[in-house]
Amino acid sequence: MADLYITRATPNPAGKDRTPAHQVTSAQLNGEWVVFQNTTQKNLSLDDVHLDHNTFDGYCRKTGEATFVTFKGSLASGKSIRVHTGSGEGRWEGDLYHFYAGHGNFVWNNACGDTAYLRTGTNGMIDWASYAPNPGEGALLRRIQNTNKLA
Repeated sequence: MADLYITRATPNPAGKDRTPAHQVTSAQLNGEWVVFQNTTQKNLSLDDVHLDHNTFDGYCRKTGEATFVTFKGSLASGKSIRVHTGSGEGRWEGDLYHFYAGHGNFVWNNACGDTAYLRTGTNGMIDWASYAPNPGEGALLRRIQNTNKLA
């Protein structure tokens, strides 16, 4: 198991993706998130750790990868970070820190499925986890033990 381990995701939040005026709200964006955890017995530096995702063309062919967010600071043993797509004030809720990436549009691809990658600044792979196309609306995807799949 990786030192930082992707554990859960909700890539397809419940409810409409857009308002009647075709706008997206931060509340809607914040329903889209990925969680990772420090699985070690020590504090881990997050300096230059980044969370990436796949990019696709209109035919669900992978065209590359994009950085979703880059972190700074550290994460204590056993603590987790939930990375929300939209904007908000970071806050602790027990052992879970809510981090807001500040994007203005949805990031995780539901039509094609997607992969969350945790990497170091030099693109060294820490962990990754994928989910299949068309996850259920509002579904909480959990890491399947001993795999890189979220279901």
